[in-house]
Amino acid sequence: MKFLPPATVLLVLALGCGYRFANESAVFGPDVKQIRVQMFKNESNQPGLERVLADAIHEEFLRGGTLEPTWSAGAPLELSGVIRSVDVAASALDSVGLSLENEVELTLDVRVDRAPSGEPVWTANQLVEVERFSASADANVRAAAKQRALLRLSAEVASRIRDELFQTY
Repeated sequence: MKFLPPATVLLVLALGCGYRFANESAVFGPDVKQIRVQMFKNESNQPGLERVLADAIHEEFLRGGTLEPTWSAGAPLELSGVIRSVDVAASALDSVGLSLENEVELTLDVRVDRAPSGEPVWTANQLVEVERFSASADANVRAAAKQRALLRLSAEVASRIRDELFQTY
């Protein structure tokens, strides 16, 4: 009996279960080449997070290469959203109850609409992402660690938004 190479078996299994390689450039039609990244409304207690998040989303679309991100009006798609909350809590305590590790939880609503009609293309309400960071008794060290965690979290959210947007189609 002759056996198939492992790569062939994996390809047949992947195609058999409905998985396919997406042509991202054809998802929204051949005329859609740009997406406007709007500044999110920030309802959280973290001033400036809306800019960090918008920059991360812009960078993620630049890396993806399918839709060119822009800040200006006129793109056929517009991405916008609301940062609902940023909560920080201890996630690991030592034997006497001091925090060893904290986590920051970001909750936001995101939407992509066709412009200028405003027809919704994709929405995600109450999108939640969590990132952990080291705790410190020093307030400056803790603040810096939290800022780094928010940067990582923004990049993760941006990646998730792009992935879920293309998985919708």
